[in-house]
Amino acid sequence: MPRVLGFGLLAACVWWRPLFAGTALFGDLLYKLFFPNQAFLSRTVLSGELPLWNPHAYGGVPFAANLQSAVFYPFTYLALPLDFPRALAWSLWAHTAMAGLFMAALAQALGLSRRGALAAGVMFALNGNFLLRFAAPSHFHSYVWLPLILLAGFKKDLPPWLASLLMAAAACLQLFAGHPQFLLYSGAACLICAAASPDRRRWLRVLAGAAPAFLALGAVQLQLTGAFLGESVRAAGFGYDWSTMYSLTPRELLAMLALPQWNAYFTPSSGDPRIVGLYFGPFAAAAAVWGLRGRQGPWRPFAALIVLGLLLSLGRHLPVYPWLYDHVGFLRMIRFPPQAAYLACLGVSVLAGLGVERLPERRARWLTAFIAADLLLFAWRGAETIEPGVYADPPASAAALERLGAGRIMLTPRTRYDLKMSGETRAEAWRRFKEVLFPNFPTAYGIDAADGQEELRYARYEKVLDLVDHDPFSPWIDVLAVTHVLTRWDMPPKFRPVATGTPNVYHNPAALPRAYVVHETAHVPDEEVLAYVQRAGSAALRLRAVSPRPLEGGGACVGGEARVVEPGSQRVRVETESPCPGWLVLADAWDAGWRAEVGGVPEEVLRVNLVQRAVRVPAGRSTVEFRYRPRGFATAAWVSGLAWLTVLILFALPIASGAKKSFLPISLF
Repeated sequence: MPRVLGFGLLAACVWWRPLFAGTALFGDLLYKLFFPNQAFLSRTVLSGELPLWNPHAYGGVPFAANLQSAVFYPFTYLALPLDFPRALAWSLWAHTAMAGLFMAALAQALGLSRRGALAAGVMFALNGNFLLRFAAPSHFHSYVWLPLILLAGFKKDLPPWLASLLMAAAACLQLFAGHPQFLLYSGAACLICAAASPDRRRWLRVLAGAAPAFLALGAVQLQLTGAFLGESVRAAGFGYDWSTMYSLTPRELLAMLALPQWNAYFTPSSGDPRIVGLYFGPFAAAAAVWGLRGRQGPWRPFAALIVLGLLLSLGRHLPVYPWLYDHVGFLRMIRFPPQAAYLACLGVSVLAGLGVERLPERRARWLTAFIAADLLLFAWRGAETIEPGVYADPPASAAALERLGAGRIMLTPRTRYDLKMSGETRAEAWRRFKEVLFPNFPTAYGIDAADGQEELRYARYEKVLDLVDHDPFSPWIDVLAVTHVLTRWDMPPKFRPVATGTPNVYHNPAALPRAYVVHETAHVPDEEVLAYVQRAGSAALRLRAVSPRPLEGGGACVGGEARVVEPGSQRVRVETESPCPGWLVLADAWDAGWRAEVGGVPEEVLRVNLVQRAVRVPAGRSTVEFRYRPRGFATAAWVSGLAWLTVLILFALPIASGAKKSFLPISLF
């Protein structure tokens, strides 16, 4: 318990301003991505639904399947009773304390004394690579679980089967936290530690047991993400230049390693320091070097982790990285090579603990204090804050769109990618930025948008957006049911101005309805649909649906009406009236997880117009209800739920009569 209190107080020292001083942590990723996601999640959960689908970006896109949404991560739900700035601050406090606790527990499992374990925990919890990531909570939350994963392998008084469960549970929480890159590096760390361990057989038994347990515990997330990934822009991987965009140069890496308090006078050119930065400080580095003295056994795998992590963080500047990119599949799906420094953080923490342990007790205490003070000073300087109202205040443009009766909106590409906004104060500038409803702010305020800013999105939909971005006269903007276009500049005469300011709002009179009935179909292969619609125009698609397979059953008539009567996020209800059989077209994104009932009878949801939904409707009046229920989700949820219940029971109850108290999780710390 003293250790828990100690690391809790240390974490409070790091985050005291957002916790107690009435300020809010700020970063552009926090503002543009994580804040809207949390707002949507809270709104959906409080309405009694699980946020599996987000209807407010890209015409609709899976939400829970996107790992960064962290729908299954427990700390995500701090946003329900708290506003975003306070939920973020308390989550950062908890994860900082956990990072120290988990690292100290691992250090003691490696044989370090309490003072060595304390130094290791301080280093792991306060280093710059970790604390700078506050601006990307999925990175920050994922970071803390590596020591607990490795602890399962190194804690010899845990039976192998229990160690496997602990490793699987920690790895699954790292998956749920939202950034799979860390999980892949954790796997590499496990393999390195297993290879260097004198007890390789035990490590292999633990790893072999952890793999199926991880699959069971994480089934609910793995099933959703795996299904979406195959349809997304990431299925083919990023190009080399894109994947290595944020690589650290050797000079910048050396500067971050060698310069004390470098964030006071140096900004890396490789990218946002909150994404690419790292800092160990001179005192921790000296302790780590001192830890290399003497016994070789304990530090070998951790020295290897330091070397591997720092080399991989160079990305394109590492001569062998092109070969790794070609032969290691997951490197083609990530964008942040510097995240590999996460491995170096753990290695330096262990070596620093070893170094401190080899000093006399008085010197060890002073060195640990200097490490903490140096890292705290760096963290305070890097923690950008702003007034909480920047998050809380709704944009006037959202209310204006509601008054205009706007349906689906879209930003012009020039507006979408122009990130500059002026104001008398920084807070005013960011408020004006929100007024433009830059993606993903529509998600925060319940506004349907045809565009967005998510790395995980449909590849088919991306092709349509790319065409619209290059041709404002494309009929696709009408087919996507974009009723209003937001821009900071003028638009062609096709669009009618209805509001001026920040932003200018233009009405698109040619936009097709969100829901309408057709009686004709055209069989067009997917690869030809873009060109077909360009030639035919949106008026033709008001009368016929374009399908990748032949469809039969339409009536020889015209007319019909459709009206969306319940535009929910996970369920949409439409009422139709048609003089003969036809198809209801819903101009929302298609996904295999959508189910439909027409008059209470299940009906197949067809993919039409390349990216949209349709169902058959009979003549007369009908009620069509769409529900988002991904195939296999219910089974995966049951598997995960039962697996977690089993793990919790096994951790909470004595293992067997006479079992050691150290088997219980609380004793790990």
